[in-house]
Amino acid sequence: SAAEAIKYAANIMLAGRISLINELANICQLLGVDINDVRRGIGYDHRIGFEFLYPGIGFGGSCLPKDLNAMIRLAGNHGYRARLLEAIAEVNHDQRLLPAQWLAAAIGEDKLSDSTVAIWGLSYKPGTDDIREAPALELIDQLLQAGVTVRVHDPAANAAVCAVFADRIRCFDDQYQSLEGADALLICTEWGPFRRPDFARIKALLRRPLIIDGRNLFEPQLLADLGFEYHSVGRPA
Repeated sequence: SAAEAIKYAANIMLAGRISLINELANICQLLGVDINDVRRGIGYDHRIGFEFLYPGIGFGGSCLPKDLNAMIRLAGNHGYRARLLEAIAEVNHDQRLLPAQWLAAAIGEDKLSDSTVAIWGLSYKPGTDDIREAPALELIDQLLQAGVTVRVHDPAANAAVCAVFADRIRCFDDQYQSLEGADALLICTEWGPFRRPDFARIKALLRRPLIIDGRNLFEPQLLADLGFEYHSVGRPA
């Protein structure tokens, strides 16, 4: 029906914006350009605007991935390959792999199995305990397959994630307690309490001052001045 097509199309347009800004962010990083400068520059164009133009490690939730994949299948059922829609999904999938890639590059592929990481943020977006299609789940699975010890914290989604992974990970109600003895902090969801943390406390608790920020919460220069190794999406390290 037209109503169903409208719903799918609206969510696909939003998903497309996210994957496009992420693709641009990855290119900007290779060029040594800050994607935030580019995002702000194009956002002031009234034809583009700022909504859904925040680079990160991809979208999740119950609507965007489901409706995108449904439209791809519907098109295929009628003999049409939705190449652009496939690309949106492919970019989103690959974006989730970035934190693990950066971690391996920073500490060494051969040292992953001896490493411990803390992950802040498990839900697919802040303000919910919903973990459907959450990027953090795929990241945790990747890390566990590489032999990494995983410690996690989320203000709302700890119980849901611990139910999925059981004793394969450790969940902490306190965000700082999750950092004890970790070789890196990985941020997957932009919860408010993560935006202005106690950096001195983070540095004291981590074995290595390494932050991999999948939601671009911090300013790279500030983190460099504080002595952190900092990786974020679409911004020079």
